[in-house]
Amino acid sequence: MSSEHRKVGFYSIDFKNYRQKNNDRTTFDQKFFLDVINYITSLPIIDRLLNLEKERKTYFLYEYNMENNKLLITFKSCKFGHFPPYLNSKDGTERATAKNEHEGETEKTHLVIKLELNEAYLVLEERRNGVGISKIVKYFNEFSKRYYESKQEKRKYIVQYTSVAGEEFQKALKEAGEIKGVEIFTYKKNVGDAFLGLSLEEDCFIKDEVIVKLKSVPKEGVMKRTCNRLYNSIKSEGSNITRIRIHTAQDDFRGPIDSDFFRKTENIEVELEKNGTVKSSSIFNKLIKLIE
Repeated sequence: MSSEHRKVGFYSIDFKNYRQKNNDRTTFDQKFFLDVINYITSLPIIDRLLNLEKERKTYFLYEYNMENNKLLITFKSCKFGHFPPYLNSKDGTERATAKNEHEGETEKTHLVIKLELNEAYLVLEERRNGVGISKIVKYFNEFSKRYYESKQEKRKYIVQYTSVAGEEFQKALKEAGEIKGVEIFTYKKNVGDAFLGLSLEEDCFIKDEVIVKLKSVPKEGVMKRTCNRLYNSIKSEGSNITRIRIHTAQDDFRGPIDSDFFRKTENIEVELEKNGTVKSSSIFNKLIKLIE
């Protein structure tokens, strides 16, 4: 059976009081979280879908299983709105695709959530075409709101996440020389009308992720505390920043300081089905071992 390597990210999730938005105190209500999960899976699939029209993406919580204090969850998603004709590589002829504008290739995303008393730990299969942590948290927040509405109760919690960081970023930044510039990775929707006066989201040929570059003035350097703040913001659910890359005077022989190198990740080898998709039982076994 064929196999493939997959990247895994580590996170924690907890709740903030919905009616005290500036309150930094967090909590975790295990029963409420399970109630929301069960509410989602009680719905027909058509009612579980969350459509992101501007990104031309749809996704939903497909299924879950409970093993002791661990939730094994599968999301399904697709990117739609791209259905060009097929091109024959032997003679250059074209034929129309059977896919319509609302269809896309099915992608699975697997995650395991370990439930603790005050928070939950999460390990997530991370793929460009899958469902990322920010969209998963957005999904839980949307359906927790619907859950409250179904019970005719006032909303109580906001779900939020924190990335589990590696331990070497502060050390690398401390040892760095003068900081010449910073590249901030964000999404094109964040640099649209308000920033550039352009509607970037309408252009499907621009990548979802864009880079904003900050450069220091001549003979000066970007302050390290600014870099610290940017790095810490990556770990928080409310941030629009997904990654930073810091360029220093030592770039020529040590390379830039990239936040992706310091976020806690693992690479695992998983078995594939005949159609090239990951075998769910294989990746769940690996994710369970990692979270334990």
